[in-house]
Amino acid sequence: MSAELYGARLLEEVQEESLEQFLAELRCTIDPRPGSVLGVPPLDNLLESLHYPAVQDTPPRRGWPSSPPAAPAVFEDNRSDGEDQDDAEISPRRLEQRAPTEKAKPATIELTSLRSASGKTSLLCYLCAVAVLPRDLGGKASTVVYIDADGRFSAARLAQITNHYIQNHRSGKHPSAAFPDSDIEQTIRSSLDHIHVFRPQSSAQLISILSSLHTYLLDGSRHHSMHRPLGVIVIDSATAFYWQDRSDLATAKLEAPGTTAGGPSRATETIEKLKALQERFECAVVFSTTTTTAPSSLPFASSSTMRTLNETTTITSAPTTPAPSGGDARFVSPWTSYAALSLSLARLPVAQFPAQMGVEECLRDREKRLEPVRRGRFAATRLPSGAAAHRGPEREEGGDGGRGGKGGRSAFGFRITIEGVEFE
Repeated sequence: MSAELYGARLLEEVQEESLEQFLAELRCTIDPRPGSVLGVPPLDNLLESLHYPAVQDTPPRRGWPSSPPAAPAVFEDNRSDGEDQDDAEISPRRLEQRAPTEKAKPATIELTSLRSASGKTSLLCYLCAVAVLPRDLGGKASTVVYIDADGRFSAARLAQITNHYIQNHRSGKHPSAAFPDSDIEQTIRSSLDHIHVFRPQSSAQLISILSSLHTYLLDGSRHHSMHRPLGVIVIDSATAFYWQDRSDLATAKLEAPGTTAGGPSRATETIEKLKALQERFECAVVFSTTTTTAPSSLPFASSSTMRTLNETTTITSAPTTPAPSGGDARFVSPWTSYAALSLSLARLPVAQFPAQMGVEECLRDREKRLEPVRRGRFAATRLPSGAAAHRGPEREEGGDGGRGGKGGRSAFGFRITIEGVEFE
């Protein structure tokens, strides 16, 4: 064998990959099933049930006893004994092709609702607080990118939610200990420095931000989050520019009649940018949307409970969901297909004053009615996402009113108060 052919054979055994790919495979090998991605148990349990479904390990099938072992293939080799010996000395053990490690897909969560004031922004702020807080306070010590497309982001409210989370975490571990307010304030300030807020005014600006986001995050001269991993990308909301995009498309058709819009939509282009960032940084993406589809009945509302809350309305315990119409944006939106987990948020109804009550009776019962309002109870219901959205709503039965085991949890409740956010 000539030296050229021998070198070519050795070169075929060399595998080429970038350092980024090597580190990603190494991370996946060390921790193939990462848990507690967001640091919020109700959401993490739902994500784990999607990424790691409980399946029984089946033993490998044995071959038929009567099947004879396959005879090894015989190849004619014209090499001399000396060349074989050199081959054995230089390459005693050939590298086998590594089987590609199956990586878990990054978490992608959609928070949707039928109306505003359903708790989406508050829940997003809670996720941001957990993501940036240090690990000794129950956080993830990571970086957050918050894209405020709706203009509802409030740094003061985020600091309030973070403070409430710290107080609950410390009181749970050290009930009798007193912590100075100055230390808590300093922790909040240093943690919130790692939340980078962007406020695009159009879909084009949003796409531009996502396109240059990796350059911004890897530039240590522009921020102090270089030493932290990118934990979450938050978009509130992903459908903020829906009507603006439709208006731009209609205007373009009027200006150039007879032409059809080519290329992907802006929503599809935005999703592709997010997927590229997830592939590179292995981060979670959480976004909010607004839907016109009526979700299933609230999982925590039984017939007796709802009859107590509202004497004029009777709701049965069996959930009902209307069939999706042909023009329903909920079932054709690319954001629905992109999300691995879709949750519909809604505020639990509060008893209204019956029509037959007088003014004096209403004033007397005013405090009783205000107490449920102050509790601020909300419910998150799991909706079909991805390809399942086109097959209709999925039904999952849990052991406790839809909040059963780890693999069957379909909904959870949480409270939004003046102090912050709490999970039930």
